[in-house]
Amino acid sequence: MCMGKQLSKEKIRRTANELHSIAIHLLRGLQKVDAESGLSRARLSALSVVVFAGPLRVSKLAQIEGVKPPTMTVLVRGLEEEGLVKRESDPNDARASLVSATDGGLRVIEETRARRLQAIETRLTELTSRQKTLVEEAVSILAGIYAPQGPPPPPEQPTHRISVGGPSTSPRQPETVREKPHKRRSE
Repeated sequence: MCMGKQLSKEKIRRTANELHSIAIHLLRGLQKVDAESGLSRARLSALSVVVFAGPLRVSKLAQIEGVKPPTMTVLVRGLEEEGLVKRESDPNDARASLVSATDGGLRVIEETRARRLQAIETRLTELTSRQKTLVEEAVSILAGIYAPQGPPPPPEQPTHRISVGGPSTSPRQPETVREKPHKRRSE
C-alpha cells in the first residue's frame, strides 16, 4: 500500500472520529433545550417518531426506537395519559391498534423543534461569513450521505402534514437512518 493511501485512510478515520464526537456534543447540548418540553428523552423521541412517521403500531414504534414492545407500551401509555398520542383500531387488523399524535403532541414536537433550531442558529450566528459558507457546504454534503431524501426544508416551510386518521408525510430521514435514543449518558 502506498503512503498516500495510508495517510488518506488515517485522515478519514480522524475525520470520522471528530464528526462522531461533534454529533454527540451537539445532541447533548440540545438536551437542555429538549428538557423544556417536560418529557423524558425516551418519550420525546417516541413522540417525534409518531408525529413524523405515524400512525403506526406499538411494535413498529418499538422497532424504530430500538426497544422491546413492552417498554414502548409503557412509553405510549404515558404519552396517552398526557394527551399527546391516541390509539385507534387498525383498519387492516381489528386485533391491533395504531398510535397517532394528537394536536397537543404535534404542538410539543413543533415547539421543541423550534427551540432546537433557535439554539443551533444562535451558535451559527457566531461564525464568520466564510465559516458559515463552509458549514452550509458540509451540511449539504452530509445530507446527501445520511439523508437520502435530502436536507430538511427551511423552518418557514411545513416539515410535516398530519391528518386525523391518515398517514403523515415527511421529508425526514427514513427509519433505517434515524438515530436511536442513547441508553447511557457517559458516551
